Amino acid sequence: MNSFWKQVIIQTTLKNKGEKTIDNKNYSNFVLAKGYREFLINIKRLLKDLILITIGIFSASFGFKVFLLTNHFIDGGATGISLLISALTEIPLYILIICVNIPFILLAYNILGKPFAVKTTIAITTLELNKLNTEIEKIEPTAFVVMNSVKDTKGGIIKKRPLEH
Repeated sequence: MNSFWKQVIIQTTLKNKGEKTIDNKNYSNFVLAKGYREFLINIKRLLKDLILITIGIFSASFGFKVFLLTNHFIDGGATGISLLISALTEIPLYILIICVNIPFILLAYNILGKPFAVKTTIAITTLELNKLNTEIEKIEPTAFVVMNSVKDTKGGIIKKRPLEH
């Protein structure tokens, strides 16, 4: 194995395993191969998360700009709270959404861990920057109802799981 990749695997994958050796040369080929496999799995998982987060950002941004803002609808959750505060004050919506989500991100950090909180922070910030830079024309409310029904139906099909007893 190339010494560069050996060092990458030792510093990323094997370092976190708690296997203690004084010298990096003490790792067997089997341990290095397992570390390499785990490293590839982590890279694939990270790329998959990145692609799915990017798709989610664009679809959420499109829905927010096209349906909610242009038709003056109010969503639920942190976005709905931000929309209400924005309607009552002069604070820009993108700042409010980020600020309202901060307590939830801190809660996620404590419960679900650092990787989830970092991905969520990047997704929310990128989503708000994307909303800020997009200009989309108004869509009729009837189209909104049809699109939302399709989205809910598709989401219900994707999320369907057998009931657990």
